Amino acid sequence: MDALEKVTQKKLAVPYFRYLDSVSHRKGMSSGRYPVKAARAFLEVLRNAEANAEFKSLDTENLVIRHIAATKGRMIKKYLPKAYGRAGAWFKDLVNVEVVVEEVEVMKERKFVKEAVNKLLVAEFIRKATDNAGFGGIEMKRTPFGTNITLYVNKPGLVIGRHGAKVQEITDELERRFKVESPQIEVKEIPNPDLNPQVVSKKIALSLEKGWNYRKAGNTSLRRVIEAGSKGVMIRIGGKISGERARAQKFMYGSIKYSGEPGRSGMETGFSIAKLKQGVIGVTVRMLKNDYKLPDVISVGELPKQEVKEVVSQDGAKGE
Repeated sequence: MDALEKVTQKKLAVPYFRYLDSVSHRKGMSSGRYPVKAARAFLEVLRNAEANAEFKSLDTENLVIRHIAATKGRMIKKYLPKAYGRAGAWFKDLVNVEVVVEEVEVMKERKFVKEAVNKLLVAEFIRKATDNAGFGGIEMKRTPFGTNITLYVNKPGLVIGRHGAKVQEITDELERRFKVESPQIEVKEIPNPDLNPQVVSKKIALSLEKGWNYRKAGNTSLRRVIEAGSKGVMIRIGGKISGERARAQKFMYGSIKYSGEPGRSGMETGFSIAKLKQGVIGVTVRMLKNDYKLPDVISVGELPKQEVKEVVSQDGAKGE
């Protein structure tokens, strides 16, 4: 249907393979034309089929065209009057279009991929919408009553807006653009911004845009994170930071995990971009969660103390 819509807007031409004597070439293809009236007729038929499927409680997103055919219809006979009592035949041929659609079960893998892509797009949209408030992360959970979205920001007032206008605007956009079912947005303030990798990366990017040297920005942020009590942090600044050749500089402290279960569950990642005159500089911050217990950390508990009482028997022997 998208292709037919482009044909009606004359943005996409239909290629011709026969009767090409008077058909001109189109951009990006050989001979072709824009059959606007025919495309509109086919669109109307497809929309009617979709409406019938919806009336029969079928999932319109999983419809597949099983059969489509165009056959010759009846002829409407008309006559065009001429001078001196004459008349010329002006017959109109009709076409019958038959479409059969069927609902198919979507593969689970394709469904999971679609949900993951949609979740990524939603997260990217919310990050851009709340970037000025210090976006720190997002959590999405599906419930029987809708979709619960929790936003972690540095300044909740900028996200909520006056009388909740900003949150309502984001909610309407999620329903209209991303088809999120009944989104319920909850805004929470980040307890310690220096322990949030997304907030730290954004601060470094803003410092670089203000003209700070990359070493000063990296060391200052690293010192602030260490003072906040982080168990491990890695700051990577990559791009044209000291010349025409792009390179990367790392600032590290503590324990950093790259692979395995600690790398997946124990590390948090934040990424931001600084736009400078010489180009774009990427800032990546990875932190080890303070509440995450590493598998090589073993704690041995103390045995409970037991009181020992001295017992004296009748024959004078002592025992325990």
